[in-house]
Amino acid sequence: EGELCQPSRYGDRYCSLPFPEAACGADERFDPNDRTSEASVFPMGELVADLQICNDDNDWYLATVEEEQGGQTLEIELSFQMGSDMDLYVYDERGNLVGEATSPDQLVERVLVRLAPPGEYLVRIDQFDSIRILDNDYSLKMAVFDDGQACTIAGNECAETSPLRLSCDATSGGCVA
Repeated sequence: EGELCQPSRYGDRYCSLPFPEAACGADERFDPNDRTSEASVFPMGELVADLQICNDDNDWYLATVEEEQGGQTLEIELSFQMGSDMDLYVYDERGNLVGEATSPDQLVERVLVRLAPPGEYLVRIDQFDSIRILDNDYSLKMAVFDDGQACTIAGNECAETSPLRLSCDATSGGCVA
């Protein structure tokens, strides 16, 4: 249950099960959310502070791009404190990785999914490393904004997405994998 399949950098796909449920990193508002099947619906447009995570924890959230927002940009921003290294991963409804932020030396990780088709996106927060044994705090914001772009079949805008989502859904204006 909760298996997540991801494309590899070489075109293959691999599937894995999430880590066992952590005994730390509990948030009253969103837990349990340690597995893809338990992903918590995130309040779009709201900055949520004082979320908790630890080295044994992954937090999963659902971000929604509404039908009328198709083709707009989904922005996800994670901020955390010094002494931690947290990574941010975003997957589409099919489990394809559509964005990641994994810098080892930043306290803010940001993913922009340009030309996002409507639907639900799985967002994974991974505390990659911490010098702290106790829970760490982090803040998270997810929003959709209109940057005036949309894909067209003739325009080839989807060829510029990274990771590559080559097909244009002309109805929504979003690029799909």
